[in-house]
Amino acid sequence: MTWSVAHGTPNPLTKTLVGYLSDPDIVYASSRNTLYMYYREVSDSDYIHVIESTNGTSWNAGVRIFAAPLTSALSPAVVRRSHDEWLMWTVNADSGCHGPRAKVELRRSADGMVWSDPEPVDMDLHGYSAWHIDVQWIPTRDEYWALVPVKTGGSCATRQLFIATSPDGITWTTAPNAVARAGASEQFRDIVYRSTFAYDPSADAINFWLSGARMVGDKFIWSTAAMRRSRSDVFFHTESVGDAAPCRAAEGSRRELRSAVLTGHLTRAPGSAPGTEARQTFSIPVFRSA
Repeated sequence: MTWSVAHGTPNPLTKTLVGYLSDPDIVYASSRNTLYMYYREVSDSDYIHVIESTNGTSWNAGVRIFAAPLTSALSPAVVRRSHDEWLMWTVNADSGCHGPRAKVELRRSADGMVWSDPEPVDMDLHGYSAWHIDVQWIPTRDEYWALVPVKTGGSCATRQLFIATSPDGITWTTAPNAVARAGASEQFRDIVYRSTFAYDPSADAINFWLSGARMVGDKFIWSTAAMRRSRSDVFFHTESVGDAAPCRAAEGSRRELRSAVLTGHLTRAPGSAPGTEARQTFSIPVFRSA
């Protein structure tokens, strides 16, 4: 898989003069022929912004849609069910990634711009805490799916990636086995991070695009990978979810992790634990794949 900058698209799409940007999430509104990219700006608080495009190349300047206390609105994952039903899940990390517990919350909107206060979500992740999530509505299954990297309290390292389902976006059931684990490949030796997916109902299979990292010296080297698995294999296999267990061996191309060429790195303070990368000023680029 080879990714390149989308032709004619300015990169980065947006910048910040304070703090850093993180956690972009794109929603397509077919009735409006518009892409909405939500993202988080981090400074003295968490600020959620949205920018729009009707062609994927030209984007507007965007607007700030709400503010939340620092580290309380991570990884906005937005679903548009209809013209007046929008949902956004975020992770409330309380005191940050070293905090004792992170929880998922849900906001609602009638237009994608004005959002409700957060409401709690019941998502049991086998005793772990959620981190940077992705959520989608699966119309052929009449349910929401969430892809969730998890961590233990007090740690910033996400070493497993779980998938969960919900009929209403509030009460979730987590599959017994992790979709991916740190250590399953050299590229993901230390971290499995925010990832995404697409369900293929004709084949009853799921395509996953994963992100993760390995530590080299004082730097995280970040990579992406892709794999395809049957839905039954993802949701109904019942192996142990222990942190030390590696992913099961690939069974042909269906289970193989195929590394992409998109790679970057972050630095961390000497002596700090994996997952505690130093803050830097980030911008949001856009890529496409043939």
